[in-house]
Amino acid sequence: MRKYAGGSILLILSLLFVIGEQTVAGPCPVMPDGRFMVCRWASQAAFGVGVVLVILSLFHLAFTNDGIKLGLDLAVTANAALLVLIPNHLIHLCMKNHMQCHTVMEPFVLVMGVLMIAAALGDFFFRRRVVKKEAAHGS
Repeated sequence: MRKYAGGSILLILSLLFVIGEQTVAGPCPVMPDGRFMVCRWASQAAFGVGVVLVILSLFHLAFTNDGIKLGLDLAVTANAALLVLIPNHLIHLCMKNHMQCHTVMEPFVLVMGVLMIAAALGDFFFRRRVVKKEAAHGS
């Protein structure tokens, strides 16, 4: 069971991110004239990275080779770091700091991204240790 814990945690976190970002932690609403605010594009980019994280997490559960899982952990870490950088660094948010994109979306993306980085790195170092032990006993 411990074998699937890392992939399960990553999948749960990435699904929570994708669902939360599209429901409760989304960008500012559409303006009355039908135009979108700038933060909409940051939200769309974060959603795209979130979908990639879900796919990587599914691959993590599907593969049994620890070497592949180590690589997937590193890919999740890199994508989660990109996720953290999207709002207000790579894509600007609205000008006023009291708007929903600053008060809800940006902290949500930051917290979820950091949690995914921590889970992926934790799984990476656990698996690396297991792979080293197996290599030492195998040779």
